[in-house]
Amino acid sequence: MNDNTLATAAPTTTSSYILSKEDFDQYTTDWKEFAGQSGETSLKDAFLTPGHTRLTALNFPLDRLQWLVSAVGVRQIRARFLLMPGSARNQFNLALYATDDTGYQLSAYYLPDLYYTPSASEALETKEDNMYMPIPQSLAATWAEYWFGASDITADMFTTYTTEHEPTTLEGYNFDVKDFVSILFGSGQNISLGLGLHKYHSSTATSETEFTHTFGLVLQAPADAQAARVAGAVGGAARMDFDMAFPCPPGT
Repeated sequence: MNDNTLATAAPTTTSSYILSKEDFDQYTTDWKEFAGQSGETSLKDAFLTPGHTRLTALNFPLDRLQWLVSAVGVRQIRARFLLMPGSARNQFNLALYATDDTGYQLSAYYLPDLYYTPSASEALETKEDNMYMPIPQSLAATWAEYWFGASDITADMFTTYTTEHEPTTLEGYNFDVKDFVSILFGSGQNISLGLGLHKYHSSTATSETEFTHTFGLVLQAPADAQAARVAGAVGGAARMDFDMAFPCPPGT
């Protein structure tokens, strides 16, 4: 499949923020087939907003986040990638759901409320104005800049590895529930899952210029909440509210 089309007949779209099990299975299957194409295949059209700008974050309202972390026995919040039918093209999206420590599903599949795409100048602002990060300097902002500035989005950016070290398609990320509870405690507002691109030398790199670029998610809270926390933090240190989640695969 060389264009942005669903491999199978798409389920009927819904305006509900809860995704049925049938639709979840269909859209995740469509994502794996779409992103599992040959490495140089362009996927960028699936990441266009209705305004024809690159998608940079997905927003989840506070009530949905509260329901996720309120699921009895929750240990992980899982984000799974979807390819969903849109008005003009099939679009990237993701669903969040809660699981226990065995991976058993405890909540519904929740969709984000809306797309958020800042202007080019906003996306390239310094970390203090644009991103949350508990890591030194501008690492999270750098990942966001790599994503926003990439000339193309290709299938090889969505490659991960199984426990047997075999390449496979990235299906999503698993967050510890503590990450979500911490960010809710700090902000009490909606949060976003920002899109980023990790740039590094893989174990197979043979030169300084041979980089791997892998898609990632950045857990972040609204800018006004961040500013309030920074202003009130002891010694000027903001609380940590960004985490590097574990990719799936190899996790389930």
